[in-house]
Amino acid sequence: MICSTTHRWNTCTGNSRAFADHALWIARHDASSAGTLRAGRPSWTFRQYDTGGTLPGDQNLFHGSLDRLKKLAGGA
Repeated sequence: MICSTTHRWNTCTGNSRAFADHALWIARHDASSAGTLRAGRPSWTFRQYDTGGTLPGDQNLFHGSLDRLKKLAGGA
């Protein structure tokens, strides 16, 4: 899994497609979307949208179903 901002990914890798098969955790606060994603990537896997909120700690979203999350975590 790769955790980055879209800006940092593009700046540091030149928008490389080398890791298109890795899960992507995007950090982007104070915005309604994750922003423009890296090359070869149609969507994000996780998105950190804030550092505080109604739950303790960072506020994150998973982009998918419960079954997909279980598979990613190595469960049944």
